[in-house]
Amino acid sequence: MKKIMGMILGLALLSGAFFKVNVYASDEPLVRSMTDYMYTSITVTLYNATIEDLNEIEKIYQEYTIISNNFNFKDDDFDEVNDYLSNPFYGQTSIYDVNQKAFDEPVVVSQKLFDLLLEAKALYLETNGYFDVSIGRAVDLIKQGITSFGYDEMPKADFDQLMNDIDALGRVTFSEVILNETNLTVRFTNENVKLDLGALAKGYATQKAVDYLEEQGITTYMINAGSSNIAVGKHPENRNWRLGLRHPVNPMLGLYAVVSNTDKAIVTSGNFEQFFTYDEIRYHHIISPKDYLPKQYYHAVTLIGDDSGHLDGLSTAIFNMPFDEAKAVVENLGIEAIFFMYDGKINTMLEDTEVELRVEEETESRPNDVESIAYILGGVVIVGGIIIVLLSINEKKKGANYDKEKEE
Repeated sequence: MKKIMGMILGLALLSGAFFKVNVYASDEPLVRSMTDYMYTSITVTLYNATIEDLNEIEKIYQEYTIISNNFNFKDDDFDEVNDYLSNPFYGQTSIYDVNQKAFDEPVVVSQKLFDLLLEAKALYLETNGYFDVSIGRAVDLIKQGITSFGYDEMPKADFDQLMNDIDALGRVTFSEVILNETNLTVRFTNENVKLDLGALAKGYATQKAVDYLEEQGITTYMINAGSSNIAVGKHPENRNWRLGLRHPVNPMLGLYAVVSNTDKAIVTSGNFEQFFTYDEIRYHHIISPKDYLPKQYYHAVTLIGDDSGHLDGLSTAIFNMPFDEAKAVVENLGIEAIFFMYDGKINTMLEDTEVELRVEEETESRPNDVESIAYILGGVVIVGGIIIVLLSINEKKKGANYDKEKEE
């Protein structure tokens, strides 16, 4: 993974990427960027903290990377096998192990993996089945198409075959996953169940990192987990953080919105990092459990609330809901939302968060923007006062890129 990210960064810089750096005048933050966990790049910025705090947060991502993994680490063809074999938590029972054995016999898992599956079950019930991690076989089929034809038009013969393969899949639901809290076991009652935690694990791990910081009394921080999942505490300058949402249809337009808040989690699901097209329609990686197909209600859905893990799952579920149903869920749960509709319109449901919409501006950036705004073609991560540029094409899940913007 390190080699891949280094090559990607080099290509990005050669292709004309640019950025500015405007470091805080206050005490320097502690910053750690990690590229070996959760199939993405994670950057943690802490104020009034120690290296040990950074180490503890890294351990959280290390462990959840292992237990939520759905690959065979011992496969010599797996590009990142060395990174995972060196992970100190390697050897723990993972979702891959569960998927291999749970139809034949109950599989004992760790308390942390069991709790993660309990969260998946709670989301399944809360969203009336719109969030369902049991449909991994359908996700695999769509992702095979994305791997073969990513961002391009799929030929009709291949598309027809894909639809036939999806139709042939046996239908499953999370109700066929049996969780035994006494024995910490997982059992499948349907052989077609395959668990895929890609829509939940990263946000869940991020929330565990936030919980750790709160326990340590660390209140000033930013965690950028792959740029589709950001958690912020208090701002070091005692003001709101300003976070940019990348335009999901045309990245050349830069940001379509800037949100302003503090002590919140901001999570985005989008259709623009993993997709192929057919008849000019995007077939992306966010699959509806109702019919195993991607939906075209939105290009991006951003949720703002208090729990990064819960929002991660909710954003996936809501992305598969018609707008009226999505609005009802947002209202009932008391969270905030920004919908970038498939037709290009923006609908907001905000109370505490301020938003500045920029969709009408046909420009990459404004001449009058504040000194520290920055972005790169394809994506950017900005943390605290230090900008770390990266281009990640290997992110396993959904994601809308964020840019952090600081006022002068």
